Amino acid sequence: MKVKRVLLIEDDEITTFLNQTIISSTGVSEDLVSAANGQEGLEYLLSLPAVDEFPNLILMDLNMPVLNGFGFLEEYQKLEFSKSASTKIVVLSTSTHDNDLRQIKELGVTTFLEKPLTTDAFLEVVKNLSAANPS
Repeated sequence: MKVKRVLLIEDDEITTFLNQTIISSTGVSEDLVSAANGQEGLEYLLSLPAVDEFPNLILMDLNMPVLNGFGFLEEYQKLEFSKSASTKIVVLSTSTHDNDLRQIKELGVTTFLEKPLTTDAFLEVVKNLSAANPS
């Protein structure tokens, strides 16, 4: 189980640190990139030279300043290269409101994890990602 690149989009510095620690401790990601909000996440994706450089996995919060998770998802879907990327987006949030869950499903997200991220939950996502995209 290896993931070439993970993009973590989270505005809370402590949560980012804890998530980075969990992800790094598993040893399954070759590269971990962090963005403090959806806008930084989009700018990172736009800076990549080719679609095969896209992260295999994006873990993102919903409630962030500048551009929240919903805004990120809407803008991500407009990106031409997002359709050819084999990127799995997982929402990692404390919000379990029915409207939020419905909206993320409408925006194409099939996996929701409630904060805090755990090693087991992260490894399960990676396992499912590996099963869906065998190398």
